[in-house]
Amino acid sequence: MTNMDMAERIYQNDMKLLSELEEQYTSLEQYRKELVTWQETLQKQLESKKQQQDQLEVSRGTVARLKASVESNNKVLESQVDVLNEEANSLTAEILKLQGTADYVGGKMLWPAPASTRVTSKFGMRFHPILKKNKLHTGIDIGVGSGNKVLAANAGTVIKAAWNNSYGYMVMIDHGGGIVTLYAHNSKLLVKTGDIVTRGQQVAVSGSTGMSTGPHLHFEVRVNGVYKDPLTYLQ
Repeated sequence: MTNMDMAERIYQNDMKLLSELEEQYTSLEQYRKELVTWQETLQKQLESKKQQQDQLEVSRGTVARLKASVESNNKVLESQVDVLNEEANSLTAEILKLQGTADYVGGKMLWPAPASTRVTSKFGMRFHPILKKNKLHTGIDIGVGSGNKVLAANAGTVIKAAWNNSYGYMVMIDHGGGIVTLYAHNSKLLVKTGDIVTRGQQVAVSGSTGMSTGPHLHFEVRVNGVYKDPLTYLQ
């Protein structure tokens, strides 16, 4: 083999080695890029997870605050229920004290809200919309808007016409025979305690005062202080 052949062979080997090195470099460069991309993806995932953890901590804090708020509201509502129960008992005692001894001779009662005959809530147990618990609905709710006539269901004597925290502006009429009707959540009272009223006389203007979620007339019938279903007394 001549020196020229030897030099050519060395050259070819060098070129082959250089080509292999270039391929390895290209592969390594590609791997480096993939590694960088993977690192960036991992970093984004870590950041996303950190954000999720932060959001979770915020959510936990929100839940804790809401739980505390609900517990506080429950205590307030329970306190309100106690106050309302005391008011109801006091009002019942007052009715029995103020009632006359005359017999009831009125027959069927007149519908007290001529602007509407729609009963939105009947007498009996129900889930109270404000107190958020099951409670006896002591009368019926008539879906009448504000500003309409509220009529005496029968002739009688007004034994109370005043403000009440639960009933708002309310009127109570003694019809004799232990029967008393109550008209609640009015915007205005047109009679006063001691007035003698006739059947169908306007005694108030409808509204949404007291513990009310919207305009309506709450109408009750009590017999010797006991709540009765008004629909059995109305025409």
